[in-house]
Amino acid sequence: MKISRLPDRLDRMPMLKILVFFAAGIALADRYELPLWFLAGAFVVTGVLALSLRSSAATAAMILTAGFAAAQFRAPRATVPRGVHTVYEVTVEGFPADRGRYAVADASVAAWRDPADGRWHASDARIRLYADSLAGLHAGERIRCRGAVRPFRGGAESYRRLMARRGYAGTLWIAERTLLERLPGRHAGLHRRAVERLSRLPMSAGAAAVVEAMAAGERRGVTPELRTAYSRSGLSHLLAVSGLHTGIVFALVNLALWWLPLFRRGHLLKNLLAAVAVWLFVAAAGFPPSAVRAAAMCTVLQAALASASEYVGLNALAAAGFGMLVWNPSWLGDISFQLSFVAVAAILAWGVPLCRRCRTRWKGVNVVVDAYLIGFVATVATAPLVSHTFGVVPLAGLAVNPLAIALAGVVVFGGALWMLAPVGFLAPAFGFVTGSAAEGISALARLTASLPGGAADYTLGGWPTAAVYAVFALATLAAWSGEPKKNVSLRNGKPIRMRKSLLLFFAFAACWLFFSEGGADASALHESPVAEFSVDAGCADQWRLERIGNSDLNRLRTLRETETCPVVRLVQREGPASAGRAALLREGVPCGKCPGALRSAFTFPFRDSFAGPSVADFYVFRLCRLII
Repeated sequence: MKISRLPDRLDRMPMLKILVFFAAGIALADRYELPLWFLAGAFVVTGVLALSLRSSAATAAMILTAGFAAAQFRAPRATVPRGVHTVYEVTVEGFPADRGRYAVADASVAAWRDPADGRWHASDARIRLYADSLAGLHAGERIRCRGAVRPFRGGAESYRRLMARRGYAGTLWIAERTLLERLPGRHAGLHRRAVERLSRLPMSAGAAAVVEAMAAGERRGVTPELRTAYSRSGLSHLLAVSGLHTGIVFALVNLALWWLPLFRRGHLLKNLLAAVAVWLFVAAAGFPPSAVRAAAMCTVLQAALASASEYVGLNALAAAGFGMLVWNPSWLGDISFQLSFVAVAAILAWGVPLCRRCRTRWKGVNVVVDAYLIGFVATVATAPLVSHTFGVVPLAGLAVNPLAIALAGVVVFGGALWMLAPVGFLAPAFGFVTGSAAEGISALARLTASLPGGAADYTLGGWPTAAVYAVFALATLAAWSGEPKKNVSLRNGKPIRMRKSLLLFFAFAACWLFFSEGGADASALHESPVAEFSVDAGCADQWRLERIGNSDLNRLRTLRETETCPVVRLVQREGPASAGRAALLREGVPCGKCPGALRSAFTFPFRDSFAGPSVADFYVFRLCRLII
C-alpha cells in the first residue's frame, strides 16, 4: 500500500472532491443558519485566496461555502398558512390512489384566499390531498375547496422531515360538502399520458400496479400488503423508477440500435437517439431524483462513447450528483437520492472490480456471477441506510435479486416500448409478456418475505450509520492506495501478456507442424543444382511472379510490397524431385533506377529440418503471415 498513489487516483475524479465539500456545506446548512451577506463575503474571500495562493484549503472552503449558501438560499418555504380555515384553489397532480374509504393524491396549491380581507394570494406549495369516497378525485383536475392545511402528524419523524425536504407544506382533507367548484383541468403531461397508455394493457390489477410502478413511476395501485412484501424481500427498489430501470433502458436501446453505425454518421445518430430515449423514459416517470441522476450518468457515458474519450464512472456519478444538488440542495436529505447514490457508488468502487476478478471463460457463468456480485455489493452498501430509515434489514434478497432483475428488464423495456408505440392489435401480446413478468416478481417477493429469517427487524442509529459509511469510505481509499499488480490488464478474463505468449507458442508449433514434413538430408541444400534466369521483362515478369507466388500460401510469397529496386537475377536452388514447395527469403539489394522489379531472392526446399538464420527468417515470416 502506498499513500502516494491516492492523490493520483483522486486527480482523475475532480468532481468527486468537489461533491464532498459541496455536500458538507449543505449538511451544515441543515443544522445552522448564517446571514446571506456573510456567506457571500466568505465565498469571495476564499475564492480570491484560492486564485492568488493556489491553495487547496481555500478552494475547499470556497466550495463548502457555496454549498452552505445554496442550501440556505434554496430552502423550501411554506407559501400557504397552516391551520387557517379558508378557501384554496388546488390542482391534482398524478393519479389518485384509492384507499377504500378515501383517496389520496399529490396536489399543488395555486392560490389561497386571505380570510381577513378576502384577497387571493398566489402559491406554489405542494400538499397531500385527502378526499372521502363521495368527493372523488381525478388526475389533473382543478378544484376550489374549503379547508385548512395542517402539518404532517402520522408516521415517524424521519418521514415528516423527508416530506418537508420534498417541498410539502402539509395535508388537506376535503369532503363533498367542502368542495365548492370543479374547474377545467390543465393539459395532460407526459407522465399522465404514459400511465394512461399502460392502463390499456390487458392484465390483472396486481400486475398492472407493478408495471405502472416500474415503467412509469406511478404507485397508485400498490397495496400496503404488496409494498410490505417487496420491502421485506429486499426488492422494494424495483417499485420505484431508479438507476436500475434507467440503465436497463440505456443498455437495451443501445443494443437495439447496433445497426446504425453501419451508415455514414450513424454512430452520432445512435448516441443522440439513445440519450433522447433515456430522457424520455425519465420524463414519463415524472423525473424522480434517482432516475435523473442515472440519466445524467448515461448521457455522460454516451458522450464518452461518441467522442472515444475516457469515462470514469465515479467522476460521472459525482458530476451528476453535483448538478442535482445545485438545482435542488434539499435532495441531499431525500432517501431515494441517498440510496441510489450509495448503491451506484458501491457498484463502481467495489462491484466492477470484483466482477473483473471473478471473470471466467464461460460467458453464461459470468452473467450469473456478475448479477450476484452487483446485487450483493448494492445490498451490503445500502443495508445501514435501509436499517436506519425503515428499521428492517433484508437478508434473503441476495439470493433472488438476479432473477428479479432479469424479470424487471422484461417489464421495464416492454412497458417503455408500449408507452412509445401503443399499437392496438399488439396490446394482448404486450399485456401477456409484461404482466407475466410482473406477476413473477410479485410471487418471488411474497415467497422471499415469507421465509423464516428472510429479514431482520433492526433500526440502526444515526451516528452508528455515519460510522459504518466512514469505514466503507476508508476501506475504499485503502484499496485505491494499493500497489497495482503487474500485467493485470484483462481481456475476456485472461491477462493480455499470457494470451500473447500462448498465441506465439501455438503459432510456432503450428508453423513447425504444418510446414515440416521431415526427414531429408540437410546436405541436399548444398548439393542441389543451380538454375539461373534473369527478369528482363521488368514489370510484366514481376506481376506474373507475384500472382504465382501469392496464389497459394504454401508457394512463393513476397515478404512485403514491391519496392523500387533494379532488375536482378533470381537464383533458385532446386532440391530433390519430391520437394515441390519453396520459401522466399529476403536479401538486401540496393535500389537502382528501374522501378517495379523484384528484389533478389533465394529459394530452397524446406522439407529439411536444418538450423541457421535462413530457417529463423523463414519461420518468422510464416508466423507473421499466420497471425495476420
